[in-house]
Amino acid sequence: MENQSVIDTFIEIDPVDSDDFLKIKETLTRIGIASRKDGLKPTLWQSCHILHKRGRYFVVHFKQMFLLDGKQDRTTVTDEDVSRTKVVANLLQQWGLIKIKAHDVEVQENVNLVVIPYQDKSNWILKKRKPKPSFKLLFIFQQAMRCMAFFCQGAPYDFQNT
Repeated sequence: MENQSVIDTFIEIDPVDSDDFLKIKETLTRIGIASRKDGLKPTLWQSCHILHKRGRYFVVHFKQMFLLDGKQDRTTVTDEDVSRTKVVANLLQQWGLIKIKAHDVEVQENVNLVVIPYQDKSNWILKKRKPKPSFKLLFIFQQAMRCMAFFCQGAPYDFQNT
């Protein structure tokens, strides 16, 4: 899937200023899917992000971000993911944080989604899903770190006297 065709699946919103961008970004950290392990604080996995790309603003599902990063072979965006993104965008619009550009964003009411009030966020572990680097990129990074460690041993290198 080409980047432009991925971008065409995003929910575009009217431009926001930097303060509003940060408010939206923080609010999105408190909207997602909850999980609980015995004896620990509950965890909330953030579902959506705000994206600023080429002067345009979007509300996107984290899996759509993976597609944008070229991870099509390992990413499947489901109908539920799309529905969840639409619900999140509509909530942000109802709260006056954004204005959705398209008027045909239909909302399905039955989606697995939790919204944590700001005052309750200290009672939760908030997590974001991040793409894992490919094995090849991880290998290159490890090799670079080994080289840096090798060259940084002993006295610092004097670049001016070479």
